[in-house]
Amino acid sequence: MCRMIAAIGDLDPARLAAALKEMAANRNPAHTHEKRALGEAYRHDDGWGAAWVDGDTLRVRHSIHSCLEDPLFDEVHDFETDLLVLHARRASRPGTVSLENTHPFLVEYDGRPWAFCHNGTIHNIGQLRPAMGLVPAGSMDSELLFHHVLNHLEGADLERSLVASLDRIDDYTALMMFLANTDAVFATAKRHPNKGLREYHALWEGRGPRLRVVASEPLDGIGCTSWKRVPDSSVVTLKRGIPL
Repeated sequence: MCRMIAAIGDLDPARLAAALKEMAANRNPAHTHEKRALGEAYRHDDGWGAAWVDGDTLRVRHSIHSCLEDPLFDEVHDFETDLLVLHARRASRPGTVSLENTHPFLVEYDGRPWAFCHNGTIHNIGQLRPAMGLVPAGSMDSELLFHHVLNHLEGADLERSLVASLDRIDDYTALMMFLANTDAVFATAKRHPNKGLREYHALWEGRGPRLRVVASEPLDGIGCTSWKRVPDSSVVTLKRGIPL
């Protein structure tokens, strides 16, 4: 299980990093969910990752240490970017904490770089159909889901392709995911009606002056003046260069 933030526009990386810590520590005052009562016993401290656009390059940085304690996480504060994705991991299986299993994942596919992160668990990975030539570096369902999604991208309508790529996956808790390239972040929300948790497995869209954000939870203090839940089986596209 994981906590995630994607933002474009006039963003403040330090404020977004602080917000990720609030979620990772299970103490976000702006939102409650089914795991909140567990408090410190349900921290998301099995590694962190960031993806951001640097000039015309999509970069990623990872650590197996908790964003709550890792001094390297402070490097996020210095990113100069208008597109940033942050992820705090809570491993769904013991013994899988490694750099290879830390989100966001990054690959080159069809001539361009793609980064991906996910919240949820896929129980039957046999339902995933990765693209030819993509070999997982780690051992997790999320990376296989990334490759599956890339395999199903068709034409210019990426939003429709993303939703369609999930149609045949039925054994999961949630498919909350961010797919990013140098132009945009595509945030897709899908929760299993019986196996998922309504408040924990969710995505929320926030808006503020020259700022758009999608996150696992509504967040205070990052510049958004309104939040709304992303409907199930839908995609929110955060595109660079579009007036906000």
